Amino acid sequence: MPVNTKAIKTRIKSVKNTKKITKAMQMIAAVKMRKAVESAIQMRSYANLAYELLENLAKQKISHPLMLDQIVSKTLIIMVTSNRGLCGSYNANVAKTANQILQAESNQPDILALGKKSAAFAKRNKLNLLGVYERFSENVSFEDVIPIAVDIMNRFKAGEYGKVEIVYTNYVSGLLQIVEHKQVLPLKPNVIKEMVDDITTTSINSGKEFNDNPDRFTADEYAFEPNRTVLIEYLIPLLVEVQIYHSILESAASEHSSRMMAMKNATESAGEMIDNLTLIFNKGRQAAITQEIAEITSGANALEQD
Repeated sequence: MPVNTKAIKTRIKSVKNTKKITKAMQMIAAVKMRKAVESAIQMRSYANLAYELLENLAKQKISHPLMLDQIVSKTLIIMVTSNRGLCGSYNANVAKTANQILQAESNQPDILALGKKSAAFAKRNKLNLLGVYERFSENVSFEDVIPIAVDIMNRFKAGEYGKVEIVYTNYVSGLLQIVEHKQVLPLKPNVIKEMVDDITTTSINSGKEFNDNPDRFTADEYAFEPNRTVLIEYLIPLLVEVQIYHSILESAASEHSSRMMAMKNATESAGEMIDNLTLIFNKGRQAAITQEIAEITSGANALEQD
């Protein structure tokens, strides 16, 4: 069967253009990933110390409305995803974990979407969507998180929800990101301990884990100014805000890393496709040349015989 070399040549040109786009997207994602990872790493140190402080204070049997169990059984799930696709299985993994939570919940939870993809998930599963925030994949600041955290805490204290959970992607390395499902409210000592352990074991600060030597203060060594009650009233809401902010930063680093790897794989696949198409094109051109030579030779032989 003759090969349409013209169509193959057009196809090669199209794939080359696609390769240029995916390569550019890979480079952009790499730059964004570097910035996001730096922010996430810097935040880990602060979050780790903040959780340790609360863990020490929890041993003193402190009480706060955000640490108390609620009568209601309604759950609010904060889903952190991206606004766009082309980032591998990043959003699909978050949706998969959220589906597992839905199957385990007796009552249908509400969804607070941080990213368009989580909003689409809520609509697809006919869940009550509390709100959608679309600008948290890039350049998010702590001030941007405060209004969300305050709204969540007010709803929890008002008894609208008995539990608030967050589903996000924890950045481990450029090749590994793990979806995490954590309880945000109510704050419990065991939950705080789990947060500290997770931050410590997944830290990639200079390729090392946090220094875990016992050179730390205990709650008895703190001097409370002006008093313990004022400190707790300030610290507990702050730690909720820190937890949400930390989750968003980890997710941003994971998103850009996933997009970089997806575009890298797409670029390599485009290169392989170009090589295969070029081989087919060369074979087709060579076959056409051979056929033309054969026809000329046959014609020349026919003339000689005449």
